[in-house]
Amino acid sequence: MRSQHYLPVPAEASAGRRQLQLAVVDQEGMPLAAAINLSELEIEVPERRMTLPTIENPMEINLGDEVVFLGYDLRTTVVKPGDTLRLTLYCQARREIAGWYKVFTHLLDDRERIWAQKDSRRWGERGRRRGG
Repeated sequence: MRSQHYLPVPAEASAGRRQLQLAVVDQEGMPLAAAINLSELEIEVPERRMTLPTIENPMEINLGDEVVFLGYDLRTTVVKPGDTLRLTLYCQARREIAGWYKVFTHLLDDRERIWAQKDSRRWGERGRRRGG
């Protein structure tokens, strides 16, 4: 059995050493054994930059009064089958985000058929994925 787990570190986490543990419980939440210490990790808090980068295609679109879409960078406007299109999106939170949002980026033809897409879950505290 293989199980991958993604553990988002909260943005407000302070710097310091932390213990990574594994615990296994049954359906009623009762531990099957004592928690296992897997590793010690170091949380490094990066210096926060509050200046906006230069955005190739600036826009300002309000997304539900919580997020402002500031624009995007697009490395190229000509692609061939098999190429990877590199798109960078810039958004700015107006306040702490209350929930998760899904971001859909689609490459459409003139009949609105999807030829490429990247759908992802972004932002927020409520609904944060726990475990796998």
